[in-house]
This record gives sequence, C-alpha cells and structure tokens, in this order.
Amino acid sequence: MQAKYKSGFYYLRGGILEFHNLALGATTSIQNLYELKRERNREILNNATLIITESNINEAEDFLEIYGNVPLELICRNLEWFYQELHALNKKSLSIIFPANKGKYEIINQMHRMLCKKYGINCIDLHAYYAQNRVMESWHQIDNNHPFPYVLRKLGHNIIAALDSFKLPKQLEKSYNVEFAIVTPEELEAKNLIKHHLKNSMYDEVTYQIDASMRIKFPKQFYGYYPIGIHTWNNFDGQMESLGGNEVSYLTSYAETLFANAHTAFVRESCFLNNMLEMNYANAFCIDSTSFISANPQDNGIPREKYHLAYCYVNSQSGEKIVPTKYEHINLIAIFLAKGDVEIKTMNLEALQNPITIPLKYNFDKLIPPIKQYEEAINAYCAIVDPLKFNTYIRRIHTQEAQLNQANATIQTYAAQLSQAQQSINAMQVQLAQASRQIQEYQNLLKSLGINIESQNLRLFR
Repeated sequence: MQAKYKSGFYYLRGGILEFHNLALGATTSIQNLYELKRERNREILNNATLIITESNINEAEDFLEIYGNVPLELICRNLEWFYQELHALNKKSLSIIFPANKGKYEIINQMHRMLCKKYGINCIDLHAYYAQNRVMESWHQIDNNHPFPYVLRKLGHNIIAALDSFKLPKQLEKSYNVEFAIVTPEELEAKNLIKHHLKNSMYDEVTYQIDASMRIKFPKQFYGYYPIGIHTWNNFDGQMESLGGNEVSYLTSYAETLFANAHTAFVRESCFLNNMLEMNYANAFCIDSTSFISANPQDNGIPREKYHLAYCYVNSQSGEKIVPTKYEHINLIAIFLAKGDVEIKTMNLEALQNPITIPLKYNFDKLIPPIKQYEEAINAYCAIVDPLKFNTYIRRIHTQEAQLNQANATIQTYAAQLSQAQQSINAMQVQLAQASRQIQEYQNLLKSLGINIESQNLRLFR
C-alpha cells in the first residue's frame, strides 16, 4: 500500500482523503458539540469518512484551574450531550483519550470510556497505554499537555491505513430530550452592529462588535432556551497589532459578556483568542422577553464566570510584570443554546470507579505506535550519546578555560606594560616640569641684567 502527503491531501490506494480541522485550542467538548450543530459544517459531517474527536486534556485542565474552575458535573453533562449527538450522526467516529496527569483526569477519562462503550464509538486509549507501559512521566517531560508530535504523526498514519476497519455506532433509540440552537448577532434584536471578518491560516469567522451601551434582546423563538456556550473572538483588524500581537497580549486583553433579565444576571469572561466557552451559571438563566446581552465594562459585583486563559487576575501586586487590560466591547460570533433536559445533575461517581472495557470491535489501541520501544531506543541512544556529548562539552569547557586563561595572561601583560608606560609618562612629566622651571629662572636672570631676549636674537633652544 503506497500513500503520500501532497498539497494538504492524503493519497491512498488511488483515492484522495481531504481533511477538515474543526478543532479550537483550549476548549472542552462544548466546542466539539457546537461544531456538530453549526450549519456550515453540515455537509462536511454528512460526507465524512471518519470523525475524530478528543477533549479530555482540556476538560481535566479546566476542572483543575482554581481560577475559572469548571464544575465536573457540567463537564460530564456536556460530554453526554456531545456523544449523543455524535452517535446521532451515524458516522464512523473515533475518540482519542490522550495521556493526562492533572486534576480529576481519571474520572473524566472514565467518562469518555463509558460513553464510547455506551454509544459504540471507536476508541484509542493513549492514556491507558502510557500508564500500563510506564511512559507517562518520560513523555510529559517533553510537553505536559500535548503528546509528542512524532507519536501523533505515526498514529495518524495508522488511523488512515485502518479507515475501512472502523465501525459504525450502535443502533440505539434516542433517549434524551434536548434541543440545541445557535444564534448569531444577526438573528438578535440589534441594529447597526459593527461587523468584522477575521481570518487567518486556521480560522475564518464573522464577528459583531457589542458595546456596553447596547442591550440586545432575543427574538421570541429563543424564549425557553438556556445559554450553554458563547463563541467570541475579541479582536479586530489592527487592534492586536497595537498591543504587540504576542501571546501575552491575547491573554491579558479580555472582555466580559453580560447576560441579564428580570430574574438574574451573570457575566462571562473571554480573552482575545478565538474562544468557545461553556456557561456555568446559565443553568439558572432561562431566556425570556426581558433577557438581553451586553458588554460589561465595570466590576459591578455581578457573578462572573471566569476563564483561566483570560489573565485578568494577573497584576503588578501579585509580582507579575504584565498588567491586564479590560475592553468595553465584545466581538460575538454566536451563542449556543439548549432547551429541554438541561439540568446539571449530581454524578454517580461510583459507576466510574470500576474498570471500563471498550468492546473489542470498537477498541483500536492496536493502532498506537510502539511508544515504549521509542522510549527504550531513545534511552539506549542517550546512554551512548549523552556521555560523548558530555565529554565533548567538557573538552570545550577546558578549551575555553585555557583560552580564557591565555586571554587573562595577555591582559595582565598588557596591564604591566601599561603600568610601565604610565610610570615613564609620569617621569617625563616631572622632567618637563623641572625644565620649565629652569627656563623661567633663565628668563628672570636675563631680565634682571637688562638683556632684551628678542632684540639680541638670543635663542635658548632651537
């Protein structure tokens, strides 16, 4: 079987595979669910040969964060929704559980395993492989949040080679009562919104600028829905360039979206990255005729849903050298809504304590590259090469020390010569001062004798 990459496509057995990346960094399964429901992705998903998903690392990270902590029950509710909707597509799907070592990662990993088993989603459990082969610590030293690129590249090759082997999900009746909707600012009751088209090598979105002076209401067809996610990209042409355009600027620049009605209110933080974030307080916020959204420029005591990548909590008092900047507008792409059974329920953690085994037909751990062998080969190589490198470094250090000593000796020689020269100069200055006094004495003597030096054309020195 011959295969090669070319121009962003993958040529395999005479056919062409085209890749569409719908992922957004630093987001949980709410973004995966949101992309499943976006109208612009419908044709891509309907024609997909395989849908690949992962989110456990970000979910473990978001639950762990003290600032912006996402409740575990909310994470698991959204995961259930996502796997339900993924199952409903009736397409071959693959869930990858990446190796995690932060927070309540094992509960979140178990939730993914349970849902893969429940709905018949193909699964590759990299975390279990890392743990069983005791390679977790070694590879996390390279990057604590992202598996080694070479490993993922090999895994990708193996997935492509096994495309025909993946299974369709189980045949199950729909057993939940949730309706989703995505509302863009164009569909809200708003006028004269400033529109920005943001595009780079990864993302292409249309945003609408909402200021604190605006109170934008929801049309009637959205009454009874609850906001479960918000998609923002708080940037527009030239703004980040004025901030320096670096990563810190995107994180320390932030804004807040206000959700309010006659019954309750809360704000949701977002930084200047392309963000799709879940809602924590929204379970108590049912959209009605009094509901509106706006930008929230002040710290007015309204409950805040924090985001750990919006560095508004970093300031000079905490010893940091960077100072956050809050903006009085948001750039909104869409609000993700749900109605029906949206309650965040208490989890039965006991059900996740026992080992969960993925059925053999859906278990594709066999596609995992021999990472343990990679580690052994790297360690064996390093055992040989590291001492050689060390000896080379020692020789270089000794050479540099010898050069430094030689340079110091040369400097000392020059310093001694300089000292001798300075002594000679000092002696000459003494002699010059003595000669100057003698000349002055001769001149005084001639004057006392009444001899005009110029008229006699006398020259003491020629």
